[in-house]
Amino acid sequence: MVFFEETVLKKLQELVATCNDAETNDMQRPFASAYEAWAVIKELLELAKKQEKDADNFHGEIWEAVVEKNDDQERIELLELGKAAAGTALIWAAIAAAAKRGANEV
Repeated sequence: MVFFEETVLKKLQELVATCNDAETNDMQRPFASAYEAWAVIKELLELAKKQEKDADNFHGEIWEAVVEKNDDQERIELLELGKAAAGTALIWAAIAAAAKRGANEV
């Protein structure tokens, strides 16, 4: 039996591979400099940190809903946590692609 999480992880691995392969596209503009690569990755890292903070906040809200036995609020917070986690995963995939792109241009 394959768990849902394993399926999601497999799809995420495929997404990362797709992002990494995107740098071979002829339409892909190379970074103008090492500084540009650093700046793009820095911006993505800041976005990932914000997403992770949001996910942590939703996790705390879930616990409050559990303690208060508020099933509706718990469901809402779980859904929001899922969205935040998926967004964070996508950002990390973009970071992986940008890092590979930068490394290939050094």
